[in-house]
Amino acid sequence: MKKNHTMRLATLLLVLALLTVGVIGGTLAKFTTKASGKDSARVAAFGVTVNVEADGAFDVQYATDDTAFNKELSVQATKDVVAPGTKGALTFSIKGTPEVATKVEIVLGEESKAVQLDTYEPIKFYVGDKAAAALTDADYTLTLDELKTALANLNAQYEAGTSLDAQYTVAWSWPFDSDNDVADTALGDAASAQEIIDLTVTVTQID
Repeated sequence: MKKNHTMRLATLLLVLALLTVGVIGGTLAKFTTKASGKDSARVAAFGVTVNVEADGAFDVQYATDDTAFNKELSVQATKDVVAPGTKGALTFSIKGTPEVATKVEIVLGEESKAVQLDTYEPIKFYVGDKAAAALTDADYTLTLDELKTALANLNAQYEAGTSLDAQYTVAWSWPFDSDNDVADTALGDAASAQEIIDLTVTVTQID
């Protein structure tokens, strides 16, 4: 009887052990799948440098061009001035290779103003890639309004990766011999008309 009881107990333990193995086996042996991904990026390079050198466009003094005059200066003032026979220039440059599409905008601001007496505008302008020292009298052909249009014509759009490398001169000249002595003298007597060049160069990313 005791032996029979022992056999039953052993059988029960064996069954429990088999059930436990089945449960554990079912827990550990399961279907599984997995995926992962990773990416990275840096900020696109802009790196455009715009420079406008305008401080020397006008001056308080100008050297003489008359070899018969035994002094160095033909004009001497306490503030920047313009006068017949004077000239000056400013330059601007755009450099860089942006990795984005860009647009270049060159604008003469609303503060820009021309020395003028009625319809007479004595100062003429040049804009282009020549250095100021290389210009001749024939290069100065533009009024201030025409300069505004010429600068606007330089505006452009560029695709990404385009190398921007441009330098321009904006030069002005008031001819000494222009057959307008009466008007020139009237402007000099009043000494109130102003020449103002307000130039802005902008390079902007295109969306």
